[in-house]
Amino acid sequence: MKLLLYRGWRDPIALAIEERVRAEFPFLGVEHYAAVTSLAFRLRQVGTSDTLGVLLVPPTAAELQHLAARGSLFDDLKVLLVLPGRDASIVADGHRLKPSLMVFNDGDPAPLCAVIERLSERRLSDVA
Repeated sequence: MKLLLYRGWRDPIALAIEERVRAEFPFLGVEHYAAVTSLAFRLRQVGTSDTLGVLLVPPTAAELQHLAARGSLFDDLKVLLVLPGRDASIVADGHRLKPSLMVFNDGDPAPLCAVIERLSERRLSDVA
């Protein structure tokens, strides 16, 4: 199973989230993307059936807007979103992505890990 991860290249919050996810779920193949265009290219490729979901950790409101503008790419995937702020416009852009989970970047990554664990358990039970 794969988890697609979009995060800023040197974003310390996103890096900490990625490290936690990799540590708690070593069986997941985490594919890291630092540019919206490369993530969009990957999502257009055939072969996302083994993808558990996509974890989006945009570092800025502008990056979130770029992701939201490509929202249809995420229609068939579980989206876990870490918002870069609490402004109403940021939250509104986040909702455009129809996330399964939306949290703020100033908290503990435990809720993200709990949802990833639940998604992986469901995926494994679907395969069995």
